[in-house]
Amino acid sequence: MRGRQGQPQGNGRRAEGHASRLLHAMPAAAIVLLFLALKVPALHLLPGDEGIYFYMASRVSEGALPYRDFFFSHPPLHLAPAVLLFHIAGFSMWTARLLPIGFAVLTLVCLGWTARRFGTWAPLGAMIAFAFSHDVLRASSHFTGANLAALLTAVGLACLGGRRERWAGVAFAAAGATAVYALPTGLAAVLGLLLYDRRRGMRLGLALVVGLVLFNLVGVLAGGSDYLSQVYLYHLHKPPRTGSSGPRVLLGMLAAQPVLVLGGLVGGWLALRHLPGLLRRRAADGKGSVPATCAALAVPAQVAMLLLQARIYPYYLLVPYVSLALLAGLATSTAIRRLLSCQGRKRLAIGAFGVLAIAAGLAPGISAYPRHEGHRWESEATINLISELAGADETLFGSSAIAPLCALLSDRRLALDEADTNALRFASGTTAMASLLARLDQAPPEVLVLYIQTGIMTHEAFAGWAKRHYLPAATFVDHRQQRYLVWRRLHQSQDAAP
Repeated sequence: MRGRQGQPQGNGRRAEGHASRLLHAMPAAAIVLLFLALKVPALHLLPGDEGIYFYMASRVSEGALPYRDFFFSHPPLHLAPAVLLFHIAGFSMWTARLLPIGFAVLTLVCLGWTARRFGTWAPLGAMIAFAFSHDVLRASSHFTGANLAALLTAVGLACLGGRRERWAGVAFAAAGATAVYALPTGLAAVLGLLLYDRRRGMRLGLALVVGLVLFNLVGVLAGGSDYLSQVYLYHLHKPPRTGSSGPRVLLGMLAAQPVLVLGGLVGGWLALRHLPGLLRRRAADGKGSVPATCAALAVPAQVAMLLLQARIYPYYLLVPYVSLALLAGLATSTAIRRLLSCQGRKRLAIGAFGVLAIAAGLAPGISAYPRHEGHRWESEATINLISELAGADETLFGSSAIAPLCALLSDRRLALDEADTNALRFASGTTAMASLLARLDQAPPEVLVLYIQTGIMTHEAFAGWAKRHYLPAATFVDHRQQRYLVWRRLHQSQDAAP
């Protein structure tokens, strides 16, 4: 009788639990929907590095091998989602944008899931800090590899929170096999977990090492020694450039997303307060303490990695932003708990000030973002001219920022499938320009698409080769008002004088 009488009561408690979880999920869902609404202006294609990766993924989906059939400077997992998607649905603006925006949404979900261990308000703090930071809004539009690496990093931290060390190691290894600069988070996580539990830390470390070996083995099998040369040696040999140095980018980060950075720093201090106890083996694995400690250790590790690079770009920072956002969630939960302990007008005044400060920190980046996405590339005239000058079985070649995208939109192939023709490739000594030109002479493209003052045209040998064998057919401007030319090939009887 008691069991029968107790059953409705148990069902009622379960119903209350479901209602409570639904109530907590609604603000998180609202954040995701607002983020997606902000991304609507990004639903168009622009010249840039992502065109390189879209073209490569399209070719791999048709059977080509990276590293062996074309130069590719990233680890193999970067292309994997696009290869699968393009194999199923083909390349289009929608499939191209689904990937980076989808990765960002899944990263938000992982952050909210992990931060819930810090308290009721922590998921909202983590998600808001990440979703509405200016650099995250910008970088989540483009398929650079950083988006996927950030997602895999968030998955790894979520697995740590759920005591799934092996899956966390696989996720961190996958992040490093997507973007090499993401690897320090996994290494910091191993160190952090070793402080709590040596066995768990060893399991995480073993999974990380095995995952890295297996993922890199895929690259070696695809490209042999070219894999190591293109993915690792190339980046070590890049010449430094003024304006993309680590300290300058990091200062820009601090200025552009103060809520994320300051919230993350406060959360990092909260997470590492127990570090002396951990070192003396006196601190317990409290609720959420492992992912918080690992995230706090990961931020300086990631910063150190970036400062060692000859060149870094703002989207590289998406990976440490994941750890900073999780720590901002911890800071939010702690601040609100302390706020609720205040009384009357003091609570109201402090709460209002906090909300206004967060809004003031986020507003400049959010308001500037639509202007960033508002520029359009009028590609139709360019694509029509390429289709007119090059037959369906003829090729084109040119600046990596624009030629691969033109090839995809005109349904043409790139000569030699050379999508990444950035000047650093030749300045680093990874590829000899004479070798490339000799190969192009054997299979000459019918059309060139080239920026005038940037990219491969800054190499004197290539510029001379292009001017000897091609004539400008038309000049266009891109979304940044930078000029680029479409060149048509001069056939043997028409060759220009040297």
